[in-house]
Amino acid sequence: MSQKYSLTVARNVVIANMIGTGVFTSLGFQVLEDGIPDVATILLAWTIGGILSLAGATSYAEVAGAYPEDGGEYHFLTKLYHPVLGIASGLVSIITGFSAAIASLALAASSYLTIDNELHQKAIAILFIVFIAFIQWFGVKIGGIVQNIFTALKVLMILIIISLPFLFFEESLLSTLTISFSDTSLALIQSPSFAQALVWVMFAYSGWNAATYVVGHLDRPSKNLSPALLQATLLVTIIYVLLNFAFLASASFEDLAGKVDIGNVVVEKYFGAQGATIFGIILAISLLAGINSMFIAGPRVTQRMALDLNFPTFFSKEHNNGAPRGALVLQLIISIIIVVFSSFKDIVEYIGLSLTLFSMMVVAGVFVVRAKKVHTNGIKAIAYPLTPLLYLIMGVWMTYYFASQDPMKLVWATITIVPAYLIFRVKVKSKA
Repeated sequence: MSQKYSLTVARNVVIANMIGTGVFTSLGFQVLEDGIPDVATILLAWTIGGILSLAGATSYAEVAGAYPEDGGEYHFLTKLYHPVLGIASGLVSIITGFSAAIASLALAASSYLTIDNELHQKAIAILFIVFIAFIQWFGVKIGGIVQNIFTALKVLMILIIISLPFLFFEESLLSTLTISFSDTSLALIQSPSFAQALVWVMFAYSGWNAATYVVGHLDRPSKNLSPALLQATLLVTIIYVLLNFAFLASASFEDLAGKVDIGNVVVEKYFGAQGATIFGIILAISLLAGINSMFIAGPRVTQRMALDLNFPTFFSKEHNNGAPRGALVLQLIISIIIVVFSSFKDIVEYIGLSLTLFSMMVVAGVFVVRAKKVHTNGIKAIAYPLTPLLYLIMGVWMTYYFASQDPMKLVWATITIVPAYLIFRVKVKSKA
């Protein structure tokens, strides 16, 4: 296999996967009265999200070092535990982790173009998806170049937003903003609202594991995988904390409460409605970085599953330019179907829990890898066993809270075991 993704592309895939709609929507719910309306508590939640993501990333790196093939959770869980779990996570990744996430990003991008008609929004979202799939059709090299360009645009746009309250000091709230832990802060940290806030935060941080989906196509993975995951996750953590600080330093809780387009609220304050419109166009374009990165990573899951489960070669075949075109077409179709039949809210609510459950299983796999003494190509989790334990403890806490609030979400997140088992039985029967 001649064409490989460089460290830069892998790092940008992670950054683009992480920085999506979550960071521009979460704060609007956190500042509500039943949220965590306290500056210090909000910034703490975003800091904790970054620490947990780093803990997960370093744990994933070791597991990927032990099983360095494409496929992400599908491949890891198949090797660590049982193919049924691997197939279940693969189905969730294909439908939810990538296709639904692509749909949500495309819908968000179209909404930032200030198009009020829902039908027109969905049409624009579909055009965005088709455009990015068309780019990925031309393979690893072209897809990687476009990823670097889109990611640079996205990071530049965010750095500009972070600088706004400092550039427009008099119009901002910097002179009155107070960051200190009070009795109110401590009470909020111990409340169910903080757990709910962390669920939204972790949704915003999701994507820190993106490079593991293409580890089989990564140049020198033993050298480049850990830096790609950790450098990108650390950078995004810094960006998220600073970005939320900039939001809080630009608009009051009342202005931010319940808003799903925080970026527009902030930009409109400094530049007016016309400036917000221009910003919306730039943000919509920058969100294409996330769609592109998911079209890089997602089809590799389908391709890996097709190879392992003897699916039609259409889904496993790879073009000379490195593009898994059959898998690419499948992800394109599923993404468009989700855009047509689902709302943005439905998509976001379904993504979080199912991905958290499978990621916890992979992180726990670090203990399995060490118990079995599997060779990891020199990749080790930093601060083991603290990092995987920290991720697992917080994951259990958030899952318990999430399930207690809406048990049906847990049911739907685990029910994928049924089709996974049926697929596994068919595979076993066909081999017999």
